[in-house]
Amino acid sequence: MSTRATGWNMPTQRPLGGPRPGARVGRVARIVARAAGGAAPASSPRGGGGVGDERGRRDAGPSDPAPSYAAIDGNPVNALFFRVFRNKLEERVGFRSDVEGYDGLIEVIRVLNSKSTEEVQRLSRLVLLSLFPSWLPPAFRKIFAGPLPDLSYAMNAWVTSLACEWLMGPTELNEVEVEEDSGTRTVPGVLVKRCRYLEEAGCASACVNSCKMPTQEFFKQDMGLNVTLEPNYEDFSCQFVFGKEAPPAEEDVACETRCFKQCSFPRAGRLEGRCPTVAGPAEGE
Repeated sequence: MSTRATGWNMPTQRPLGGPRPGARVGRVARIVARAAGGAAPASSPRGGGGVGDERGRRDAGPSDPAPSYAAIDGNPVNALFFRVFRNKLEERVGFRSDVEGYDGLIEVIRVLNSKSTEEVQRLSRLVLLSLFPSWLPPAFRKIFAGPLPDLSYAMNAWVTSLACEWLMGPTELNEVEVEEDSGTRTVPGVLVKRCRYLEEAGCASACVNSCKMPTQEFFKQDMGLNVTLEPNYEDFSCQFVFGKEAPPAEEDVACETRCFKQCSFPRAGRLEGRCPTVAGPAEGE
């Protein structure tokens, strides 16, 4: 199946102050090493030159500065969602960052990414589940997803667009054409115009293993809905396609990528386990 989204424009970008991805690489490397029980690396390559190029890393993301998220972060509802999510994540990962705001969240994600692929995906799905009352997902499957799938897809697209900008940045509802053997059908979608999570992490593995795969699994297994996340590593947009069954990891184009040049995460250079097609060596190899 293939998809084609319609009807969206990129937002005007404004410079964002503060450190970019990798600004706390040395500090975080020591944190990750302690969490994993090993020694911290002396340095970690970032940016477009040096060791990163020699390892075959790829260019990724927009060349212009990231937009300001001050308005989103200043919204009280968004701030509440952020605190709840970060607390749940820190509980599952077993690490609490002393850095405030989104930078602190990324530090926790770095520690999470030091674990195995399967563990990253498992813990990330558990975090998603912990955000809802235990009765809600099974009740939703029975009352909505089963008898009213089209309504369920539209409802979840709307909620995702409304409630997740604090994590991903500006979004918009759209419609996506999905090509199937029986023809083309139009399904609800959510376009993340420039994913804040992916840009701040600067890591394809973090995108796939702590967001894309567990989100797809959460919707499929826990909510009873098919959804596919289609990240674009060129402009860091991401298309949520509700009603499209996610492909196996070995057939997913999102897994067919080399490590980003700016990546400073543990295990940079490969997506292991469920993403076997990615090329490039891991850090330290």
